[in-house]
Amino acid sequence: MKQFLSIVSALGLSLLFASQGYAQSSNVLDGAYVKETNLTKRVIPYPYLREADVMYKRRIWQEIDLRQKFNHPFYFPLDEIEDRQNLFNVIREALLDEGSLVAYSAGPLNQDDEFTFPLSPDSIRTILNPTTFVKEYDDFGEEIGTTTRSNPLESDKVTRYRIKEDWIWDRQRSERYVRIIGLAPMVEEFDVDGNSQGFKPLFWLYYPLMPLRVCEQRGVQHVQRRATSNVRRPLPKALLLKLHREGRQCVQPQHCLVCTWH
Repeated sequence: MKQFLSIVSALGLSLLFASQGYAQSSNVLDGAYVKETNLTKRVIPYPYLREADVMYKRRIWQEIDLRQKFNHPFYFPLDEIEDRQNLFNVIREALLDEGSLVAYSAGPLNQDDEFTFPLSPDSIRTILNPTTFVKEYDDFGEEIGTTTRSNPLESDKVTRYRIKEDWIWDRQRSERYVRIIGLAPMVEEFDVDGNSQGFKPLFWLYYPLMPLRVCEQRGVQHVQRRATSNVRRPLPKALLLKLHREGRQCVQPQHCLVCTWH
């Protein structure tokens, strides 16, 4: 009986010390503050906009060059570290692994940006594993032909993004909005000799559905707030003058009367 009581008391003391040690360890913070996870971040929704309040609207296509230092947060890290990924890896994971995003075909001429034809997972895998032509040589170094090779598309090959957006003036709030409609990752094409053939979009993504999946959950910075880009089509001169009156940076100095005057 005494032996049984001693065993029970020893077990109770061990449990007591273990619970105290766990309570102390749970209060220990390795740092000066509690790090928030990406799930606590929320994207501010667009304000409701009536068609009757739209005094002016202009559709613009821009290209984000990830080689520019300001846009590096979208390009790096090339390999996932802790809870951070680059934008293309997040998009690929959402398309193929989770199915939370839908990709749309850019068309046979890479000019279709109207979200007409959604792509199946097999079509996306074909796009992300492109076939390239490689020259073949014999033992004497003479060219004997070409062969095809399929290589997975790595994130470091995606160095540009094309964005499709609407610039809107709201007469009710007296504000100018920039609403991103679509986003397309782009890669540079090369011929057999290694000469650049320009950039082409892989596919299009409907941007209003992306922030809830990409910007909140993966820690990727908001494209509209952070990116610097080049406008591919000229803006009206009146809108460029308005940017100067508001003290904003001119986005097309080559077409602006104020910039060319100076």
